[in-house]
Amino acid sequence: MLKKWFLSHNAVLGIITTKSTTPKFNNPLLHQYFSFPISLTRFCTTTTHPFAVSYLVNNFGFSTESTLKAFNNKQVFETNKDTIVGLIRYSRSFTFYPYHFLEANINLMVDFDVSDSTIARLLQKRPSIFGSKDLIMSLEEVKCLGFDASTTTFGTALMTKQCMSKILWDKKVDVFKKWGWSDEDVIRVFRCQPSLMLASIDKINLVMSFWVNQLGWDFLALTKCPLMFGYSLHKRIIPRASVLQFLFMKGLREKNASLVSPFTYSENLFLNKCVFSFKEESDYLLKLYEEKMKLANTKENIGMPSTKCVIY
Repeated sequence: MLKKWFLSHNAVLGIITTKSTTPKFNNPLLHQYFSFPISLTRFCTTTTHPFAVSYLVNNFGFSTESTLKAFNNKQVFETNKDTIVGLIRYSRSFTFYPYHFLEANINLMVDFDVSDSTIARLLQKRPSIFGSKDLIMSLEEVKCLGFDASTTTFGTALMTKQCMSKILWDKKVDVFKKWGWSDEDVIRVFRCQPSLMLASIDKINLVMSFWVNQLGWDFLALTKCPLMFGYSLHKRIIPRASVLQFLFMKGLREKNASLVSPFTYSENLFLNKCVFSFKEESDYLLKLYEEKMKLANTKENIGMPSTKCVIY
């Protein structure tokens, strides 16, 4: 874990970058943790001094001259990709929140043993977290759910909790319970895959309805593959389910075989395992799969939400 000062200092120092790979500073620690250069010019907010320049001058004692040289691509050093992309893409976060407020929240994460890579990723994906006034409550809540602060899943869980009100969270839990999951199931699966709760209520209902009502499959099987709620229903779930249904119907797939594993395969692996490996049926299976994919593209183009899975 980097020291607090080093992390917060270099997270901001990182905004002085260019496409060059020549480092401005010869600090081995800097090179170990920060190694991706990106242009600073997108930070320009005024016609005199860009915001990033003023920020470095006012908060870190850089001279205006040296900072402007760096801004004009004359002096460079490398920085962590996730951190720098986040700072560039969401530079408004620095405008909205005072430096000391941002630094305090970064240091708070360090106190909770959140890894530097997770902090960098959060700066990229959800920088508003660092402007939160109740960050400590979210950190404690996520930790109480059993997440290890040093892991990447902790960051995803924190991001999920921060971007969702308690009311919305409870509504999603109720939807899962409506389809047969228990409170314990929801928490257990969330620990395994925190992005589960980022799925919309409509998406949860669509996937569950198709899985349970259309396919007649066990709703608890989905607890073993929460990624299913992030997959495209029409382009991934329905085409593959059509193939699997045919295989079950013909007795070509064992009844105790995993229902969810084939949905996690890459397309090539899925076709090799579930289509081409059945030589006598492969032509029909491929046609079935391709027709479902074609139908998915058609429905997507005209906005049709149908979830019917018909084998003929």
